[in-house]
Amino acid sequence: TSERICLELRDKLILSAGDKPEQLAPRPASIDDDVVSALVNLGYRAPNAQAALDAARRQGEAGEEFSTLLRAALRQLTK
Repeated sequence: TSERICLELRDKLILSAGDKPEQLAPRPASIDDDVVSALVNLGYRAPNAQAALDAARRQGEAGEEFSTLLRAALRQLTK
């Protein structure tokens, strides 16, 4: 549990000038990453999920909310 807390809070820590992390903290997951992950968890392959999300964005179907993006990507996958 303590390891998980440290991992989740490490990018919120303020480091002094002498302290340097060994590696950069991972960037927070974007909504696009969350949508692709949800589609993969539904059984779609990652490249297909990403392509569907990209197509939904190109066609202007997608908004900026997770649920809107997910529905638009699912529509693309069922075409």
